[in-house]
Amino acid sequence: LMALLVSLTLLVLVISTPPKFLVGKHIIWVTWIAVLGYIFYPLAKLRPRIFEQTKLLVFSYMVLLTLITFKWPSMVSLTWGRTLLMLLLLLIMIHVIGFFAPYSSQMHYMISYAAIVLFSFFMLYDTKKLMVKAKQCVKADYINDSLGVFLDGMNLFVNMFHLR
Repeated sequence: LMALLVSLTLLVLVISTPPKFLVGKHIIWVTWIAVLGYIFYPLAKLRPRIFEQTKLLVFSYMVLLTLITFKWPSMVSLTWGRTLLMLLLLLIMIHVIGFFAPYSSQMHYMISYAAIVLFSFFMLYDTKKLMVKAKQCVKADYINDSLGVFLDGMNLFVNMFHLR
């Protein structure tokens, strides 16, 4: 629980640190990544083969989604943002309810599949946002700009790992 709170605090610090504080922002970013490694380490030790398979699967899936976005950018709309956010809030509420009234394992699998679909659309959306920002490139904040794609990948990993 403490590592999760530290992780969330570091994430907020990364997001709120202006890009002009380049070194400090990168130190916070690297520290956040290290805390995530600490959080995920038990999964890697508990089921190393499944962890490695899931890691490769998620990487391949993210590459595929990125290629789809670059090949057919008109299929991905930046107007999806509000809908995706509402679906994410719904998913969070479902998880909170499940904390107080545990779901069956079948329901957990259904929630994981729904989360994979949701974060796949988030991956398409966030990649498209990166493409648009790269063309505009007014004030670059590479960490914050790529954070969505990173979080999408992390959520895809957690849910795919759960299914295995």
